[in-house]
Order: sequence, then structure tokens, then C-alpha cells
Amino acid sequence: MARRKKQSIPILLVRFLGLLMMFKVFVWVLENNIMHTPINVPELNYAIIIVIAALLLRVGFVIWMAQRKKAAVTNVEDFSDSKGYTAATDSNTCVTC
Repeated sequence: MARRKKQSIPILLVRFLGLLMMFKVFVWVLENNIMHTPINVPELNYAIIIVIAALLLRVGFVIWMAQRKKAAVTNVEDFSDSKGYTAATDSNTCVTC
């Protein structure tokens, strides 16, 4: 079985946010169509805010790490240019030749 590529942003947070939104819709339908009384679930609202904040932090972290990695690649010096040597195209010759 082929191994899947690791996701950079956890799909767990996205799934949990979808589940919380389904609960929110369920409460709204229950409130407006069945019971006809206001239902207040502040824990559900807090959970939605926390999951959105965690998802935004994770996305920001992934973007920050990608920028750091890109900056590290551009800052690496090429040794063949600094010492005047060129890379040999044939594997049987030395670097100075």
C-alpha cells in the first residue's frame, strides 16, 4: 500500500470545525423549527472560536516555515563560485582540472 504524503495542515482541525458547524446548524434548526424557544449554547461558540484560532495559527506556522526554508535556500553560498572552481562534468576528472 502506498504511503500518503503528509499533510502540512492538519485535516483534523478542519473536520472538527465542520462537526462543530453541523452542531450549530442542528441547534438552530431545533431552536427555530421544533422548540420555538431560544437555545443558548455558549460552549459551542467558544469551541468554534478556539478551533478557528488553532487553524489560523497552524496555517500561519506553515507559511512562516516555508518562508524560512526559502530564505535559507537563497542564503546558501555556492562553493564553486567563491573559490573559482567549476564542477566537473566527467566523474573521472578532479575538481582542479
